[in-house]
Amino acid sequence: MKTRTVLRRALAVLMASSLVFVFAACNKKTDGGGTSASKTIKFAAVAPMTGDGAVMGQQQKWGVQIAVDELNAAGGVLGNQLAFDVFDDQGSPNQALIAAQKIVGDKDIRFVIGHINSGCSLAALPTYQQANLPEISSTNTNPQLTSKGFKNYFRVILDDNAFMGQDTQFAVKELGFSKIGVMYENTDFGTGGRDVVLAELQKLGLKSLSTVTYNPSTDRDFSAQITGFKSAGVECVIFVGEYTAASIYLKQRASLGLTAAIVGCSSEFNPEILKIAGKDAEGLYTVSSFNPNNTDTMMVSFVKKFKELSGGTQPGEWSAHGYDAVLAAVNGIKTVNKADFTGQELIDALHSMPEFQGVTGKIKFDEKGDVTGKILSYWHVENGQFASYTPTKLG
Repeated sequence: MKTRTVLRRALAVLMASSLVFVFAACNKKTDGGGTSASKTIKFAAVAPMTGDGAVMGQQQKWGVQIAVDELNAAGGVLGNQLAFDVFDDQGSPNQALIAAQKIVGDKDIRFVIGHINSGCSLAALPTYQQANLPEISSTNTNPQLTSKGFKNYFRVILDDNAFMGQDTQFAVKELGFSKIGVMYENTDFGTGGRDVVLAELQKLGLKSLSTVTYNPSTDRDFSAQITGFKSAGVECVIFVGEYTAASIYLKQRASLGLTAAIVGCSSEFNPEILKIAGKDAEGLYTVSSFNPNNTDTMMVSFVKKFKELSGGTQPGEWSAHGYDAVLAAVNGIKTVNKADFTGQELIDALHSMPEFQGVTGKIKFDEKGDVTGKILSYWHVENGQFASYTPTKLG
């Protein structure tokens, strides 16, 4: 009896040991791509995946996916495959902070691509900084982001000093308007852009005849703003906001008989605005640092792959800059020249790495994390499509 008990106990220990071995083996097995977890460099892609900004988030996800697929097919980065998890910040600073806390809680995540909204990055950055986690944003444009001393922050897009400054000069110098109105969303992105527009108007010897705001989360009736523009005799409205609100504004502008032109920020260079606003988008002007009509081999390949992945959708700046943000991180890792890099090592490398070619242009970060040397393109909606516009009066 005693011998039988001893044997049962020995068998139980042996089975337990076997289970531990099996679980350990399972834990060492591959991720979905068939690569050992120890041979994977994991990162986070964070953006609004639900809500009004979900189209932008999906575009960034597709752009990131194309970059990852290309790199992995070519052997990965220093022999390691790339993998990423998607986090939804809903375009909300509060949700961005929650997402950031989840991201830094996963010690396997080595860097962050995103956020799309400037206010979301401003909310999340202190959390990333405390964890020494690099953030490379695809589309943040608020100038504050690189003036607050965050050494772990980088962006592959020009800031509003370039975008909205050029937008204002385009409206005044190129299109010849002097009676300007400004409409901006009440967010960090919107107020930052508004400040640049008003300062640029002052440099040009003008001032806004009407400056109005709206809450992008709740406001859907812009009749008061439109009526105010009409009463002020505005000839052109510079719009600082996302494509959803701009689409609503365009439709309501038409129904209320406002004939003032609209010059939108880069957020309006989005195929969705043509779907939502329809014929009322006709005549819209906008600017972008992404030109899908570029015949460069890299751009042609990107556009083709994007349309295949998205089911025929035209890529926007969110996808192209998301793609370039991944390339920036990879160039940083190659500069460190080891796969087990620390957050600080990648941060230092991103500041010092050589210039590289992305689909949106040449990319190199300055000491603040801003990108330098990008070229802007201008667009005009004609016959229901974005047509390239070549300025003739801008320096």
